[in-house]
Amino acid sequence: MRWLPAASLLLPAVMLVLAAWLNWRNAVADAFEQMGRSAEAGAEYGDRAFEGYMVAAGRVNDRLLGMTDAQVRAQQEALHLELVRLQSENRSVAVSFAISRDGWALVGSLSYPIPQNDLTDREYFRTLMPAGRPQAYISQLIRGRDTGRQQFVVARPRAGSGDPPDASGFEGVVLVSVNPESLAGNLRRLARAPDYLGLVREDGHTLVRTLGPQGNNVPLRPEHPFHGVVARGEREANFHGLNQSDGSQVLVAVRRLEHFPIYAAALRPRAVVVEAWRETMVSHLLFGVPATMALFTLSLLAQASRRRLAEANESLRLEAWRSEGRLSRAERMGLFGSFEIDLRSGENFRSAEYMAVQGLAPVARIESHQDWLGRVHEEDRERAERVVLDAVGPGSTTTDYAQTYRIVTPGGQLKWIAARAEIERDDAGHAVAMRGAHVDVTSLREAERALADSDARLRLAQEAAGIGTWEWRADGETRLSRRMLELWGFDRDGPQPGAEAFLSRIHPEDRERLQAEKQAALKGGLLRTECRVLRPAATGTGPVPDGTGPVPDGTAQVQAWVMLRASAQAGSAIPSLIGVSYDVTDRKQAEAEAALLAHEVEHRARNALTVVVGLLRVTQADSVERYAELVEERVQALSRSMALLGRNRFRGAELRALLDHELQPYGTAVTLQGPAVMLQADLAQPLSMAVHELATNAAKYGALSQPEGRLTVTWLLCGRMLVLEWEERGGPHLAAPPIHEGFGSSMITQTFADRLSGGIEREWRPEGLFCRISLELPG
Repeated sequence: MRWLPAASLLLPAVMLVLAAWLNWRNAVADAFEQMGRSAEAGAEYGDRAFEGYMVAAGRVNDRLLGMTDAQVRAQQEALHLELVRLQSENRSVAVSFAISRDGWALVGSLSYPIPQNDLTDREYFRTLMPAGRPQAYISQLIRGRDTGRQQFVVARPRAGSGDPPDASGFEGVVLVSVNPESLAGNLRRLARAPDYLGLVREDGHTLVRTLGPQGNNVPLRPEHPFHGVVARGEREANFHGLNQSDGSQVLVAVRRLEHFPIYAAALRPRAVVVEAWRETMVSHLLFGVPATMALFTLSLLAQASRRRLAEANESLRLEAWRSEGRLSRAERMGLFGSFEIDLRSGENFRSAEYMAVQGLAPVARIESHQDWLGRVHEEDRERAERVVLDAVGPGSTTTDYAQTYRIVTPGGQLKWIAARAEIERDDAGHAVAMRGAHVDVTSLREAERALADSDARLRLAQEAAGIGTWEWRADGETRLSRRMLELWGFDRDGPQPGAEAFLSRIHPEDRERLQAEKQAALKGGLLRTECRVLRPAATGTGPVPDGTGPVPDGTAQVQAWVMLRASAQAGSAIPSLIGVSYDVTDRKQAEAEAALLAHEVEHRARNALTVVVGLLRVTQADSVERYAELVEERVQALSRSMALLGRNRFRGAELRALLDHELQPYGTAVTLQGPAVMLQADLAQPLSMAVHELATNAAKYGALSQPEGRLTVTWLLCGRMLVLEWEERGGPHLAAPPIHEGFGSSMITQTFADRLSGGIEREWRPEGLFCRISLELPG
């Protein structure tokens, strides 16, 4: 028995140390759990935000599809206004613009005209320029040269420009710059005080933070544990670290964004965790130290009075049981504001913390049921009272009470309250007491509403951008958004189609390929593909030349090209793909038309060179100067006809416009009269050359060589036959036809007789040349 007093001190001390260690572990584990939820929420929000920025950059690229740098600069003002409109749909985007392959800004939403800054030194430009470039790049924080504000850039390579790419395939950059403060504002709604959130690139550069000003672009030190997480490829991790700004110790929880090389990080000062642990230990000490001293005293008295020791031990056991019960309840309820109600007397005890939550002075007091009911919002009052009365009323056997309602504080502030309590019952099952706590969950409700509003805005943005979302599960179940139903030609308000109906709308030539790509993506990859969709004509957006035909039920259909992008959902019970789709039919048609136009330009260029070579061979002159003058005039005539054809994308030229081009220098001396006639390119070019020779002869020898001379050109259509009459008056008197036929006359004859399979009749009238030209137009 001599060791009993020493043991009575040593054993509680060891237990207290052990309890302190376990409580510390629990405090750290709870902190990491809470921070992990904040980091997961930040990562989910960051994913949606960056996907939105990628869509915004993609829309800039789509708007510039097929346009050369020169065309973009020529239409800079209109494109600037359009980018401003596109930018207004995403308030986080500060600036959107496009950069040429040589590093100069082409067009942007910030200003018009766009300042000409050399951007080749920018990190994103150097990263996206060489071969093997990524499809997207998120820069570190930079200071805008034009705005002077801190921002980061979400950039992607420009694709589909009108200029041919260089050897590496680089065509420029399209990007949006993002104000980090706008992201920080949304992240603050997700962070629980005293935690703060941030978005960090894998190289340690911070993009966004909720604490302090944005713009500290110093990366994390090489020895920081974050770099080890990235090196090991971990998608989530918890660790202890140091705050870069003040060197204080912090707890860090990181979660990697699903689709971007960025981590969401939640930080909590270690001092906060220590303080919470100390508050927990105070209750242990308040119980443990007196208990230890009492045990020590009892051990001294044990030898003198075993009876008194037994009674003291029984009293201590009862007190320990009561204290343990109060401690357990307080821990479950979170120590936010406790209350105890004696249901037999109606006495309601409210703690000081409870009164503070209710917006009253933080002083413990006794209240009545009506005091509480008067603070409940009038719209929730009846329901809240009914829940309380049902829980404690006759016939109820429950021992748990929980509900959420609104209160109005004396100061007029609206709060959301979560109430939770245990109901104590006697042996007969009647409720005799209720003990619990009230928690202010207003900030949580506001965060939930903000998140719901954000989701709603995202859905509206997707609808406005024509983006459909979908889920494709391995068991064959499909879930399509309303826009996705439209893309596939289903009723947007109708039931969800099955997998077979979904696949039946895919072009048969694409179906097997898409199924194989889907199976590969379900194994953990990404789906990036395009396919043709056969939609019923009633829901199609318009016919596609190579896509009309019947669907299985015999109705007319149209073909559309659709882009599909998706990623596999890891960890789900049934493997599935979740992705987005949007219509790229216009882009596909533009690509086809661009290829056709390029082929036509090449064909016309070859023909033009052939004509030029022929002119060089047959043109004759008395001197080199005269020879050069004749060749230049005829090449210019050829150039004018080519320019006229180019305006109509080499589909042809209007006859009146062709004559205007050739006879414009002679002003009012020329009269044109005839119906609208569109000439094919094969007819327009030689006819233009022939008219040029007639005009040249008239200017040298005929009516246009005299001030009072006049030329009248009329034409008419007789079925497929075009008849054009050339009548000169007021020129030099013609006694007889010319003896010798020059190059111009020979070329005119050969043009109509040989090349155009037509005819030409000349009458050398005294007042001037009369010429009738006839040629047959293609059917």
